[in-house]
This record gives sequence, C-alpha cells and structure tokens, in this order.
Amino acid sequence: MSDETREARIPPPGNCVAPRSLVLNLTLQCPLRCAHCCYRSDMGQHGCLDLADACRAIDDAARLQNLSQVHFVGGDPFLVPDLMRKALLHARGHGMHGAATTSAYWARTPERARAILAPLVDAGLVELVVSYDDAHAAFVPLRSVENAVAAARAYSLRLYVAVTVDAQARIDAASLRERLRIAPDDPREKVYEVVVNGTGRAADGEEAVAAEAVRRNDARTYRGACHSALQNIQITHTGKILPCCGVLPHNDRMAIGDLARGDRVDAAVAAAYADPLWTWIALEGPVQVLVQATADGPLPLAETDFDGICSACERLFTSPPLLADVNAALERKRAGLVTHVGVLQSLGLWRAPSASTEAEQAPACDASPPPTAHAMAG
Repeated sequence: MSDETREARIPPPGNCVAPRSLVLNLTLQCPLRCAHCCYRSDMGQHGCLDLADACRAIDDAARLQNLSQVHFVGGDPFLVPDLMRKALLHARGHGMHGAATTSAYWARTPERARAILAPLVDAGLVELVVSYDDAHAAFVPLRSVENAVAAARAYSLRLYVAVTVDAQARIDAASLRERLRIAPDDPREKVYEVVVNGTGRAADGEEAVAAEAVRRNDARTYRGACHSALQNIQITHTGKILPCCGVLPHNDRMAIGDLARGDRVDAAVAAAYADPLWTWIALEGPVQVLVQATADGPLPLAETDFDGICSACERLFTSPPLLADVNAALERKRAGLVTHVGVLQSLGLWRAPSASTEAEQAPACDASPPPTAHAMAG
C-alpha cells in the first residue's frame, strides 16, 4: 500500500447539512461491559468489518465531495489496530483525515499509550475521542485516560472526552476538565456531556424503567434536530449502511444499503437525501416526527415520552404501526420540508450529495486478514 497523501479535504461548515464523516464500526467487541452501552458491547459479541469492505466504503465515500473524515468506532476499534491502521492509510490516499473513539483501556502506561498511537498517527489519525464516565470507570482506571490524553497531546491530536451522564452521575465534564487539565475554551481539546439514552443495555432490567422516567424530566435531555442524520454515515460491523452515526442498536429498517449486496455508499446516501423521512429527522428530529405524526391519532405522543432522540428513533423503527403513521404524515409534511430545504440551499446550508461516476484513484487496499479482535484485549 502506498503512503502517498493527497491534499486534505475541506469539511463543510458546522451548521451545514452535508455528508461529512464516514463512520466505520469495526467490531462490537469491547473489553468493557458498560451499563449504558447502546450496542450491548462486550467480548461475547462476534463479527468484524473486513479490510476489503472498509476500503471499498472509503472509496465510495470519496465520491461525496464534502466528506472529509473517516471515524473508527466500536465496540472498541483499538481491538483491531492493524485493520484500523491500514484503513487509515487508505483514507489518507483520498485526502481524508482519521478519528477514533475508544475507552483508552489500552493506555495502561504512558509508554504503551504512545506506542499504540504512534503507528495510527503515522497512518493519518488526527483526532481521538475518549469515552469516560461512571460506567467506564468500573472497568478503566482514570490513569489510563490520563495516559491516553498525554499521548494525544504528544502527537498533537485533536482531543475530545465524551462523558455520558444521568441524574446520579459522579463523574461529569467539570470534574474531568479539572483532572485532565483541559481549559473550557481550548480550541483543540474539549470535554462534553451527553445524557444516557434508554437504548441497548440502558434499557435492560427492572431499574431501567425508573431511570428512563427520571431522564425524561432532565433539563439536559436533547429532543431536537438530529445533527448526525445525513451527515455521519455509518458502516456497521456487518456491512450495513446507515444514514446516521447509528448510536442505538443496529436496526435493519434504518439501513439504506448493504455492502454485501454490492450497494455503493455514495448512491445510498444520495437516495437517503431524497427520502423525506430522513430529511424530517435531520431537520426536526425523531421526537418531533413522532409527536406530529401521532397528534391526531388515538394515542398521541408527547416530547416527554422520550429520554432522547436515539430512543425515539429506535421506537420509530421498531414499531411498524408508528412507522405507518409517520409515512402517512409525510404526505402532509412534504411541502413544508421542500420549502425548508430550499431555504437552507439558498443559504448554502444544505448540500445534497452529487456523486461522480468514478471514484478517485487511491492506493490499493492491503486486504490481508486483520488480527482477531481478542489480540489486544485485557
């Protein structure tokens, strides 16, 4: 594989709806078993996106003019570092930069943290997202996060620390900023909070119902537009194509394509932009979609019936009756959506993809089999 680097792509403005990131979910395996994990990740999960499919998805995504980033997630993508490194090199051949989300379980010492990041940085990793909160702390000591942060700084990576919170959270953004010495206004380092969504493992067990009721009344709960839909395009570990970051248990009704069928990522994304349901979700969010679609029915839904947009989307796509209500409501909503998109287009804030016929030429993909996902666990 050649390491030739093309000129870096320029991402679209932050307030613009446009394809901006290809999210490769390499594996659902994870050495942790967090109580709020939307994917129910642990080392009992199976399957891994292979390198050939990862590279084909990157080639397809390169036809999308605004897309500038390939983001590796899991599970934990650091379980398959060689697969991630080779895919990073391939993305760099298209001028895309790389990002990865991890628990930093692997950063047990400062030396190990630097040694693991070094080949990934050389391959094109420029951004690291570390997930840490009460649930992660049950498995990963804060010292490992500190080691990962120090290594990220040593390699001048952009750094984000994602903290999932609920009403009883002991670890929050403020406490982590202090411990990690991150200034609130630092342009390259950011700690941010998200509220637990009642999906995946967070929806399991008798305590989940009570916890969800509390989150519905939490002022921090987000129920607005989905800023991932039509912008962060995920390839699941099985090769399904989703028109959002997919932060909820994967659901085939949400899939807009499948690499196993030979579907092209760019064509699937272009079709999703033409689908009024995904436009509605992107502009107003799934909570509003469900509230408006059921308003005149026998069981109208309210905003406070949901503890976040991911749980609303999961409810929508796992309930055929609700999906039928939404499709019926789309007939009434369609004209308003067309007007909304037209206004955004006139302001340069809606960039539907225009896929070229041929992909950019990139280095050939080294399709040697990746190591097993157990290679770096523990």
